[in-house]
Amino acid sequence: MSLTDNISAESDALREQLTALQAENAVLRNALDVTALGVWSWDLDDTITCDARASGLIGVPFGQALAVADFLVRFEEDAHRRLLDAFDRAQRQAGEFDELFELEVRSHGKGRWLRMQGQLSADARMLSGTCCLVAEVSGGSDAGDAFGIGSPQLCMAKFLPLSSEIHLEQDYDGYVQWVNPVCRSVLGFEPLELQGHLYWDFLHADDLARTRQLVEQVIGLAGAAGEFFENRFRCKNGNYIWLSWRYVVNTHERRIYAIARDVTVMKAQQERLTATLEQVKDSNAELQSFASVASHDLREPLRMISSYLRLLQERSPDLLNARAQRYINYACEGADRMRGLIEDLLSYSRLGRSERSFEPVALDDVLEGAISNLEVAIKNVGAEVTVDINNSPVVLGDRNRLIRLFQNLLANSIKFHREGSMPRVAVDFADGHIAGEPESWVVSIQDNGIGIHADHQDLLFNVFRRLNTRDEFDGSGIGLAVCKKIVEQHHGRIWVASEVDKGSTFYVTLAKLETSSIRG
Repeated sequence: MSLTDNISAESDALREQLTALQAENAVLRNALDVTALGVWSWDLDDTITCDARASGLIGVPFGQALAVADFLVRFEEDAHRRLLDAFDRAQRQAGEFDELFELEVRSHGKGRWLRMQGQLSADARMLSGTCCLVAEVSGGSDAGDAFGIGSPQLCMAKFLPLSSEIHLEQDYDGYVQWVNPVCRSVLGFEPLELQGHLYWDFLHADDLARTRQLVEQVIGLAGAAGEFFENRFRCKNGNYIWLSWRYVVNTHERRIYAIARDVTVMKAQQERLTATLEQVKDSNAELQSFASVASHDLREPLRMISSYLRLLQERSPDLLNARAQRYINYACEGADRMRGLIEDLLSYSRLGRSERSFEPVALDDVLEGAISNLEVAIKNVGAEVTVDINNSPVVLGDRNRLIRLFQNLLANSIKFHREGSMPRVAVDFADGHIAGEPESWVVSIQDNGIGIHADHQDLLFNVFRRLNTRDEFDGSGIGLAVCKKIVEQHHGRIWVASEVDKGSTFYVTLAKLETSSIRG
């Protein structure tokens, strides 16, 4: 074959390739026309060119190479840095970007939101991409006005690239129209594997009827967002995961837009927590039942022991010498203390079992009841108890338990007095803001007793905790533990401030009533 023939053959081949390229270009141009996409390119030498559609959308001259600064000035100022960052990120990561930007220039009272997409070329010398009009904002409106149900495309364009949740669009018949790429990592499906299929086909059979009902309710809301609800969704591997959904409806387009979040781990944690709570409840019930039964079973033999010992003292005094009488007295006192301890323990266990009857209670009435119950003890030690009755609030609580609370606290203040000094106890009320709890009342019980060492104050409210010997002060060590439990049942706090040999002040917070007021 001659040189002329070779040149002619190569020319024919080039013409065929050119024709094919022109055909592909025409197809691409037709596709861009259909999708209303404009094309732009940046040669990374600080010049940007746009085709006719991109020039019209952005508002720059067609056919001219623009400096980057001249290109950026068409956008809102806060979008400049984001656009440059997107360009820079695509170069550094040899990747792509997809973001939403607002144009600064307004024509006919409208501004524009453009979706810009770009990708670095294979030789890393050209950054090119597309842009399309997402929404126009009326004059005087801000960006948020465009993000309504009437413009779902804008919402998707701005937020979906940043989201880690599933975003799904379906029609009223339940067919999936669109889903974002997050479905790959969450469900294992490609978006096209879900689009065109019935949403219901992927739900667990036990959740299907309830989900249909909820979706119908959302449609009936006519545009308002529905409440969150959960169902199980089938993944590509056949396993089901728990998704938490929220729907909003576009009645004009007859579309349902949904957002879903994978809550499988959270559901498993909730189930474990629920199971643990049930175990704790069962254990508490068993312990309380055991305390009740054990207390009853222990009291009977103790009663028998002390009864027969006293009977022996009364019926056969001649058979017992002084030492024997003393030993029997020790045994009877020990049995009495044990019986008292058992009674206190049983009473403490009942606090968690018995029903609570909360009602408005005036604390001055509660204090009056507590002081009345301690009348004999107060007279025996010559104590002086004062209550500020001119400043008494009303709280929501169980009257009997509150009487017991303050009776225990007052009894402690009276019992732990200094030798040779008259016990003085003052009860006062104050607004909770002094304790940083403005929604509570603070009740203080102040005494001039022996006081409590700072190292021991944290131990006061533990069961069976005694800070003094039985020879010094009698007691079981349960009284303050009962106080703490009653206060916690009333959603309050209890604490103490004390100094050795100078007395103690116990503080109790109790929640205010919305209608409570200072009584004169």
